[in-house]
Amino acid sequence: MKPFCLLLAFVMIHHLAAQAQLITCRISGTITNSQNMLLPGATVTLLQPRNTAFNKNIVVGEDGRFSFKKLPVGQFVLVITSVGYKKYSSEPFTIDTNQCNLLLPVVVLQQTTQKTLQEVVVTTSRPLTEQLVDRTIVNVDAMITAAGGSALDVLARSPGVRVQPDGDISLYQKGECWY
Repeated sequence: MKPFCLLLAFVMIHHLAAQAQLITCRISGTITNSQNMLLPGATVTLLQPRNTAFNKNIVVGEDGRFSFKKLPVGQFVLVITSVGYKKYSSEPFTIDTNQCNLLLPVVVLQQTTQKTLQEVVVTTSRPLTEQLVDRTIVNVDAMITAAGGSALDVLARSPGVRVQPDGDISLYQKGECWY
C-alpha cells in the first residue's frame, strides 16, 4: 500500500507541475511622456532576471499601449526605451497563478537633455582623373605632386601619357601608341 501511495503522490506532483507550466499569463500597460502624451513606437523589453535566454520585445502601438501574452509564471523586469527619452527599468515583479493578468500602472518616460550639435563642415575634393566616354580629364588641383611643378611634370604623371627624358610626349590608349 505504501508504494502505491508514493506512486500516486509522485504522479500528482508531476501533474500539478505540468499544469503550472501550461498556465499562460498576460502583462499590459500604457506609456506616456511627462506631458501625458502617448508614446507610440517605444520599445518594450520583458526580461526574466534568472533566465537570460528569456527575452521578449514589443513596439508600442499608436495608442501607446503594449501587451505581452502567453507568459509563464515567474519574476520579470520591464525595460522601455524610446528615442529622445531616458531608459526606464522596472523593479522586478512576479506573476503567479493568483495574479495572472497584470495591468501595470502608466509608465511615464522622461525626456533626455537636448544636445545641440556644433557646426558641421563638409569638404570634398575632385578625383585625380575623370573617365568620360570620349575623353579622360586630369584634375591638376587634385594632384598633390603637381604643386610647384611645370605643365610637363603634370603630363608625366597623367595616365596614358609618357614623357621621354628628351621631352618627347607619347599618348597611349588601350595599349596602342597614338603619337
